[in-house]
Amino acid sequence: MAEEQLGPPSAVGQIIRYVGGWTQPSGRGIFMFRTLTTSISAAAFTGLGVAYATALFGGPLASIGFIVGSSLGYVAATILYWRTAMQSALVAFDDHPQLLHLHLVRNYPNAGFQRLRMEREEERARFRERLGRDLMLRCYLMSSWHTAAPAIEVSLFWNADGMVLRSF
Repeated sequence: MAEEQLGPPSAVGQIIRYVGGWTQPSGRGIFMFRTLTTSISAAAFTGLGVAYATALFGGPLASIGFIVGSSLGYVAATILYWRTAMQSALVAFDDHPQLLHLHLVRNYPNAGFQRLRMEREEERARFRERLGRDLMLRCYLMSSWHTAAPAIEVSLFWNADGMVLRSF
């Protein structure tokens, strides 16, 4: 039975498919790819900026400035991307709890997410409270958010009647 996609795959998903030959990239793979591209580009730009500033004021110490700047840029970009992705995943769970639950079950079939019930508001609130306490559960959610993002993007642009709500 062929899998149906809810919308067009994301650009990152398409790149991963073309480069790696994967049919459906996992949330962990998409997270790693986005984290690496964000962190490496930030490290390069920060390192070059600090190297330039160090060359202006310190002369031959520009290589040390590049090493320090690129290291700080990499760490800062990684932390910033992780925090942004985590916040986006929590907002997506608040807006689309059933969809994120489906992706949690699909991405982590052995983690027991099948037993969770999300039909009633109290069940969703109890799970949301657990998300606030458990870091590993939030990481599962963030990884699942990466695979659910294309469907969430489609739902932001189309209403139930098939009319376009927003366009760019």
